[in-house]
Amino acid sequence: MNSPKTASVIAIIIAALSETGFVHAQGQAARQGAVVFLEQRFKQWDKNADGNLTADEVSRFPQPKTRLQGADKNGDGLITFEEFRTHLSAGTRPPTAPPSPVTRLGSGEHTRTITVGNLQRRYRVHVPKKCDACHPMPVIVAFHGGGGNPESMVRLSGLNTKADEAGFIVVYPYGSGLDPERGLTFNAGNVGGYALQNKIDDVGFVRALLDDLAKAVSVDTNRVFATGISNGGIMAYLVASELSDRIAAIAPVAGPMGLKRAIPNALCR
Repeated sequence: MNSPKTASVIAIIIAALSETGFVHAQGQAARQGAVVFLEQRFKQWDKNADGNLTADEVSRFPQPKTRLQGADKNGDGLITFEEFRTHLSAGTRPPTAPPSPVTRLGSGEHTRTITVGNLQRRYRVHVPKKCDACHPMPVIVAFHGGGGNPESMVRLSGLNTKADEAGFIVVYPYGSGLDPERGLTFNAGNVGGYALQNKIDDVGFVRALLDDLAKAVSVDTNRVFATGISNGGIMAYLVASELSDRIAAIAPVAGPMGLKRAIPNALCR
């Protein structure tokens, strides 16, 4: 019988193999599939088949009513398929949650929302039980794999338990996707599914995330690290290069470096 530790290692290997295949299988087929999916949904909600979504048609279903806020760009009261496609493909989401207030976070789980460009982005924070508000703590940014979400990374990594034991903060960024809760990816430069295709600025997201985190907890800025699996591992390599002034070291899992050359933007610390 496998020990719990061995079982955990096996689970990571299996997840890495299956999820890596998922990420690398994406490309033009994924883009075409997304367009077909949007066409099907548009036709489903366009009850009179006139090629436009009216306010009445949108209000029939909770999902489009929520996700299509702001899609009517010209203000004529109708949403064309192009407006529909552009709004959803851009990764924009309605302002269902205001930007996170500047508060000091206590021990436990928190979700914060920040604005990056014209997008609202989210990340989860685990503050350890040993939290000392006056003592700067190390931070690990943990990127989930392609097709995953922060919850899957929490379960897979076991970092929250280790954080409580050792006294560090864990941050789990949300990737991007058509569904804001699952099937998410990061634009890691050469791999990233939805995020790559839509040119999502995930480096800018991580930079803004670290700025926001420093307002909410006491961070040891010399000990900010990154890890991730598969698409998340590739993302860890990217931030190590592009945010070398903020990231001290990385520990990628089952993900190659997606850059032709890593050119740190600051001297090694």
